[in-house]
Amino acid sequence: VVYGLRWFKKWSRAPPSRIGIGIPKCKSSTLISSIIDSDKFRMAAQLKRSSVQQETPPARKSTTPGEVYIGDGWGPVGVKCAVTGGTYELSLACEACGVEFDASVKVHTIPEWIAFIAHVQAVGRRHGREMRVIRFDAGGELRGPAFKAQLEQELGITVEIAPGGGHESIGLKEASQDPVTRMSEAMLSRAGGAGDRFVLMGRRHARWLRNMAPPKGKGPSRWHSFTGKPVDL
Repeated sequence: VVYGLRWFKKWSRAPPSRIGIGIPKCKSSTLISSIIDSDKFRMAAQLKRSSVQQETPPARKSTTPGEVYIGDGWGPVGVKCAVTGGTYELSLACEACGVEFDASVKVHTIPEWIAFIAHVQAVGRRHGREMRVIRFDAGGELRGPAFKAQLEQELGITVEIAPGGGHESIGLKEASQDPVTRMSEAMLSRAGGAGDRFVLMGRRHARWLRNMAPPKGKGPSRWHSFTGKPVDL
């Protein structure tokens, strides 16, 4: 709230010519813009939340790539993806190096999450990484003990509910959602007439571009940090 007030005070005094600079407007995908502007799907999700048991925050951030992940979902889009038929996105981000993985699904229930996590775990093992912990906010399908028990039993992974349970409690994932959305929006705009059916694929490509680029403009890319090998372009 404080940040929002500071932002409003700053830009309310700015001349109109400064507002909106550097933010491409997508003409071909109005749906994705409305999701950004209104955040309706998150407000609805927030209203459905119930209180969850608070958990002790980790003593320190993980520094070992592939060990601790932050999980989050995005959607539903409302229009089926032209490639996968999905309307919802599952994603995981490595806490140590920031590399991200995603999947487009038709429903976001426990079986879809288990299958997606198993895939990411397999990718990590191919590069000598072992997934140990996944941290979520208090999302509906992940709130109960069934998901925790199944994930630990089948994959040997511990599930943590981030302290507070809100979106701000998984800041690493939340910080990447908006850049990925903006990049996807810009690509769809340049494609001209691609439409909402390619929103999820646009987000996947945007995430791939971020993985292949240095997070601060220099040094190894996220994927390089994750695999230990330079990116082969």
